[in-house]
Amino acid sequence: VAYIPGFQRFSGTFKSASGTIETTEIGPSETWNSIQYNFDLTGTKGTYKAFLLGRNLNSKTWDTLNVNLQPNTNLTGVNGSKYNYLKVYFSLADSSFGASEPLRLKTVQSNFTSLPEIAIAKNDLTFSPDSVLQGLSISASVKINNLGYSTADSLKVQFYLNGADSAFYSKSINLPADSAQTITTTLQTNSLVFSNNIKVVASLPSTEFYTFNNIVDNNFYVSKDSVKPKMSITFDGKEITNGDIISAKPKILI
Repeated sequence: VAYIPGFQRFSGTFKSASGTIETTEIGPSETWNSIQYNFDLTGTKGTYKAFLLGRNLNSKTWDTLNVNLQPNTNLTGVNGSKYNYLKVYFSLADSSFGASEPLRLKTVQSNFTSLPEIAIAKNDLTFSPDSVLQGLSISASVKINNLGYSTADSLKVQFYLNGADSAFYSKSINLPADSAQTITTTLQTNSLVFSNNIKVVASLPSTEFYTFNNIVDNNFYVSKDSVKPKMSITFDGKEITNGDIISAKPKILI
């Protein structure tokens, strides 16, 4: 029997018996509360399985945290400091090959508390006054802003002078979300002269959105003390000259 080669064309449609759905990244989060999803199963013979994935902050990989995620799941056991991003992966199957309605994912919702966000701008660091005579004190004030969604606990604010490795002033505060606080310290200028620089660094023990805006610096000026002192001495309210007569017990004011 001779075989004649040829091409055959299928003009119909094909419905896959399986598929997957993966959500976008959910987060970042400081604490996780719960997650819910909803499928429309009307008229379908299909089945699905849901997996919860978490991005590991240390390894930067997506770890599988739950292989049988239920439609309403409590997430308080998920460590937000280790996994601050989550996503849900769905595996779907339908052996009816189109004889029933398809699976329809309607919603995926997550309840979580997002991160704090500390921000300091250049004009948030001010001096009063910004130029002083050597020997006089100067006040440095910095306004710390929390632009995030949760309280910044144990926020450490440190002041550094002229590039020193150790801070000359440090303070820890708790800064609520969407608020600001001003921290002021006084600096003596006895050993300072001309242009000087103060750098302020704010650091959190926990994660926040960004850290590039946690540092600010600004300059103040100290004028060298080159003016001779002018003394005024009075005896009983009057200035005297050599030879003047004064009382036996005068009140002397210098």
